[in-house]
Amino acid sequence: MRCEIDKKGNQPAYLQLYRQLREDIVAGAYPYRAKLPSKRSGYFVTYRESDGFAVLPESAPPVLLPPRAPENEFPFSVFAKTMRRVLSRYGERLLVKSPNNGLPELRDLPLELSGEDEDDDTL
Repeated sequence: MRCEIDKKGNQPAYLQLYRQLREDIVAGAYPYRAKLPSKRSGYFVTYRESDGFAVLPESAPPVLLPPRAPENEFPFSVFAKTMRRVLSRYGERLLVKSPNNGLPELRDLPLELSGEDEDDDTL
């Protein structure tokens, strides 16, 4: 494993490490279910080439999260009621890992529900 951290670079060390590990995994240096080097607990590769990998260009701007809504705009009682309803309806199914290529229910949404424009071929 090659890990070269540029301490004078403008990227944080964790991002440099992440990108190098990702490149090694995608290149096949660590096959599926291989144990990754670790000082503490064991981590295993769960990536298979057939899973695909979303890659942003290096020059992509960072994703900025919208500011939180003021607490009085979304009452806690509504949130709590919704959480109880979801937990009682779905139970332990909420803890099941989603497939790497997304849930079929969401992948198969009609375009008008997904928010995408049929004529938009910029992807």
